[in-house]
Amino acid sequence: MGFFYYCTLNSKHTYISKGSKPWWKLIFPAICFTLALYIPFNSYTNYVPSEFTSASGALLVACSLILPLVVLGIVFSMVKDFHFDFKNKRYKIVKRVGPLSYGRWRKFETLNYLSVFENLDGLFDLKLWYNQNKHYSIDIFKKKQDAIEVGKDLAQNLSIDFYTPNTEYVYQTEENEPIEIAEDERTIDAHISEGKRPFWQILIAALFYTGALVSFYFFYTTFSLEVSNKRIVAYFDILEITIILFMTGVSFSVVKDYQFDFKNNQYKIIRRVGPIKVGNWRALKSLDYISVFKKDESKYLINLWYNKNKYFNLSVQNKVDAAIFMGKELAKKLKIELYDATDPHNPKWVDNLKP
Repeated sequence: MGFFYYCTLNSKHTYISKGSKPWWKLIFPAICFTLALYIPFNSYTNYVPSEFTSASGALLVACSLILPLVVLGIVFSMVKDFHFDFKNKRYKIVKRVGPLSYGRWRKFETLNYLSVFENLDGLFDLKLWYNQNKHYSIDIFKKKQDAIEVGKDLAQNLSIDFYTPNTEYVYQTEENEPIEIAEDERTIDAHISEGKRPFWQILIAALFYTGALVSFYFFYTTFSLEVSNKRIVAYFDILEITIILFMTGVSFSVVKDYQFDFKNNQYKIIRRVGPIKVGNWRALKSLDYISVFKKDESKYLINLWYNKNKYFNLSVQNKVDAAIFMGKELAKKLKIELYDATDPHNPKWVDNLKP
């Protein structure tokens, strides 16, 4: 591998540096920079005015030779570093040539995944995808295995998924297995519930459940193996319709609750359909912040961000005031910050959120 990556992590900031290029890769840019210095020095010391060459003409010729050499030296000696500021949801690509560096912060909504694919030159390009469909190249490798090793390491440090050529799955961020906690030692520090479904959704769910029961009853009372193959196929079509009706009813009636055990660093997402509840405790590395995001003109999403780059949606509101109010109340309850992104052009952190 040409480069080695060094990642310095804290709770809100990740810094990825390629270090420095190997000495043998710096030979060519060193020659270019040396020639770029030698040409003007030699031209100045040996310049003899004549009727055929003026001072400005000699300078123009020297610049035409120097500029390509400087550009080649910069291109072959440049190193890129990457900064990710998760608190302010921004990233910066810093381009370095020796002690000189340049880069500016840019906003991102989400980091999605890393991928490796083979380009037309037979090289393997490691790309970081963000904001759903945008990407930029991290590095290019001659060997597939080198690209995979670096990609897996970066994916682990950025807490995102990683895929290889031909969409072969390599690495997916996994939460640590939570420690088993006895119920008498369990503490529920926060419980957030979606409440009840609107009446019209409950009515639709009831209609689908009724249809599923009628369909299943018809299947149960008429099914027999002592019939033709066509009749058996028809029976299984009825069973398929029953399953579709039932799952549609579930989608209109399921409610999610969120429980947090800060003492043991765990959380649980509970899915409820009537008296039936399903949910498992999961490891919670960090509870970061609440965000209120404008999806369209009449829809505002309230998301809870955790484990640095993961989130789940807590609620959807139609009015900005209601969304901000709910975001503030949740942030106070969980004792975390609130990120107001209802104005995409002016996102900001909300201060003075004291319980």
